[in-house]
Amino acid sequence: MLDLVEPLETDGMLGFVRTDDEALVSCLGDPQRTVAAYRELLRRGQNALSAIRSGLRDGDPAVREGCKFAHSDARAVAALEASHAKDPSPAVRKKAGWFIPGGTIYARTARLSPDQGTSNRPF
Repeated sequence: MLDLVEPLETDGMLGFVRTDDEALVSCLGDPQRTVAAYRELLRRGQNALSAIRSGLRDGDPAVREGCKFAHSDARAVAALEASHAKDPSPAVRKKAGWFIPGGTIYARTARLSPDQGTSNRPF
């Protein structure tokens, strides 16, 4: 008799072979999987931050760009500032500049929501 392993709830939904945080971060570099991976990482919230921060140093520029949404985490800011200053990819440097303090996206997401009095930050 075969042992059946119950798949993770997200396995079927995402259609990924692996759905651990690191695998989802690597999918941020795949245009066909970026949106689903991004949404699942957001759903996981704080639990995915370590993998997202690691993704800021990934060898693939598309993965590094995809990890910029974690910019509200204090430890991610340092990685973003380093990316903005010295990443070999001009696209990564440019986008990192948007997310660091003083950048347009950082300023927009750091504002308080008028109806909730809470930050609009993703994490």
